[in-house]
Amino acid sequence: MDFNFTDEQQQFRDALRRYLDNEYTFDARQKIVASKDGVDAKHWTAFTELGLTALPAPEAQGGLDGGPAAMLVVMQELGRVLVVEPYWATAVGIGSAATGG
Repeated sequence: MDFNFTDEQQQFRDALRRYLDNEYTFDARQKIVASKDGVDAKHWTAFTELGLTALPAPEAQGGLDGGPAAMLVVMQELGRVLVVEPYWATAVGIGSAATGG
């Protein structure tokens, strides 16, 4: 069994990593944690632009039909910088709503 990421998955990882390394610094994260909302709309917008919110939804529903390996890429990168935005709960919700589950 091949556990290597495809070129597309690696490119996706690289783009997400660049964004997080440049924009989701430790200091930026601390400000988000200390804020009233506990999330940052700027980052949610960036996550959408990077395709993270469309990733778990099927193509037939306008999503990217990202499977478990694609979601693993996202979760590894978000975990690496301790993203506080509730991406996983949102992604599961999107996937569930898109499939009628």
